[in-house]
Amino acid sequence: MSAQVSVIIPSYNRRNPLVRLLDSLAEQTLPAAEFEVFVVLDGSSDDSAAAVHGRDWPFALQVIEQANAGAGAARNAGAALAGGEFLLFVDDDVVLAPRALESHLQAARRCERSAFVGHLNTVWQTRNLEPLSHSLWSQLDRLEDLQRIPITWCYSGNLLVPRSVFHEAGGFNATLRRMEDLELGFRLDKAGVAIRYCRGAVGTQHYAKSTDEILADAVTTGRTTILVFRSEPEFLRRDANTGRRHNWLTRHLAELATILPVPRRAASLVSALPLWLPGCQSVRKALWFRWYLVGARHAAESRAEFHALLART
Repeated sequence: MSAQVSVIIPSYNRRNPLVRLLDSLAEQTLPAAEFEVFVVLDGSSDDSAAAVHGRDWPFALQVIEQANAGAGAARNAGAALAGGEFLLFVDDDVVLAPRALESHLQAARRCERSAFVGHLNTVWQTRNLEPLSHSLWSQLDRLEDLQRIPITWCYSGNLLVPRSVFHEAGGFNATLRRMEDLELGFRLDKAGVAIRYCRGAVGTQHYAKSTDEILADAVTTGRTTILVFRSEPEFLRRDANTGRRHNWLTRHLAELATILPVPRRAASLVSALPLWLPGCQSVRKALWFRWYLVGARHAAESRAEFHALLART
C-alpha cells in the first residue's frame, strides 16, 4: 500500500528531540505502511543524521541534508519528494499522541479542500517568556472539532495540508524566517481553502528556548510582519480581530516603547517570576510585544508604514 500521509520534519540541531518525535511516530495507530517520513536537516551539525540512521524504524524514512536555509525551505524540500496524498508538517520539538496521524487523516477525508491544525500542548523546559502564539492554544481547545479557524492560527508545528493544495499554493515562502506558516495560511485562505481545527490530532511541544532566543524570535517576527504586510496589505485583516483599530495615542505609545531602552536582563528577571503573581502574565506578553515592535520599526521604510502596521496589530 502506498503512503497516504507524508510526514515532513524540518530540524536544526535538535538530535534528541528529533529522535523522541520519531519514537512517537513509531507508536501511531495509523499503520506504518500508510505513512512515510522525511527528516530535513537544515544545516544541523549535532550528528542528527547519525542518530536517525542508527535506529531501525517501522515506517519508510528518508533523511535530507541541506545548508541552513530556514524551516520554510526545509519543509519545501521534504514536500518536493513526498508521495503521500496529504502532507503533515511537524516541528522537531513535538511529540505526537498515538492517534494524531489517524485523526488528521480522518478529518481530511471528511472535509475537502481544507488544511488542518492539530492541537499542541506545551511543556516548558525552562522558565522563560511566553511567545504570544502559545496563549492561543487554550482558545483553540474550546472550539468544536473541524471548526474553521482564522489564518492567525495556521501553525506549522502540527499542520496537515493536501499535497495538491500545497503545491497549488506554491508551498512555503522560503524567504521568510518567521511567520512562513501564517503567510501560507493567508494564501490558502485566498485560494478558498478552509483552515480547520482537528481536535483529535494532539501533540506535545517541549519548548526549550531561552528568554534571549524568544526575544530574538520576536524581533524577527516583527521584521517579517512588515515584509509580508508590504507585499500583502490585506494580510493583517484576515484574522480574528478584523476591523479592530487602535487610536492615535495607543499607536504613539507603542512607538515610544520601541525607543525607550529596555535591557534584556529585565526581561530575564521578569521571566523568572512565578506566574501566580498578579499581572505577571501581562508583563511577560508586553515584553514580547515590545521586542516584536522593535523588529517591525527597524524594518519599516517610514513612520507611516510602521503606524499603518500598528493600526492593524
